[in-house]
Amino acid sequence: MHNTHITWYIPGKVIYIGWESHITLESASAVSKDVYALMSTAPGKVHVLNDARNVVACPRNVMEIRRNMIHLDHPQLDWLVSLTPPGFVAFLADVVPQMITRTKSRAFTTLELGQTHLRYVDRTLDWNMALDLEKLPQHHPA
Repeated sequence: MHNTHITWYIPGKVIYIGWESHITLESASAVSKDVYALMSTAPGKVHVLNDARNVVACPRNVMEIRRNMIHLDHPQLDWLVSLTPPGFVAFLADVVPQMITRTKSRAFTTLELGQTHLRYVDRTLDWNMALDLEKLPQHHPA
């Protein structure tokens, strides 16, 4: 069981992952499987908004992390847009997908910058349908 939020940010187009503060390989694997299943319900290409701004601890073995991130291999995945604090988490979120998969990936420090990127790469997104992230329960580092 994990405490990470997984939901449609823009229905059928953008999945939001709001990571918990402490990520284990087991929780990352469970999240990835859930994201893969949700992505499979979409009619076409899907972007993932990967919010790791609250992460304070995560696995550091890049190859183990990659093996557990099956959603990065989903044929419908288009862009992986990560929101991260500076540092190692940002490195993982931006560099790992690009180095180990053919995933189109960018990392930003704010939601606004991530949204701007998605607006630029996909002009078909209906931003009137975007989820208000303020309505999600907040996670606080333990």
